[in-house]
Amino acid sequence: MKVLVIYELIPEETKVYLLDVEGKDLAKVKKAHGVYGNNVGNDKPALWLSEFLEGKPELKIERGKPFEIEGIELVVHSGFVL
Repeated sequence: MKVLVIYELIPEETKVYLLDVEGKDLAKVKKAHGVYGNNVGNDKPALWLSEFLEGKPELKIERGKPFEIEGIELVVHSGFVL
């Protein structure tokens, strides 16, 4: 499945990834949606996602400008509070 991941390092930066994810990894990525590491509650899904994203290519987007990507099947928004 083609997944767009918006991963915020609050308040420093936002990283965007376009990934092909399947199976157990897809289920874990979905669990990370709306979850932020170093925040109140169970942050394990966001911490797992942070490790999963290591070494993956980041999309280069221009801050403050909209961008288009075709074929996205799922959007996940997560991150870490610094």
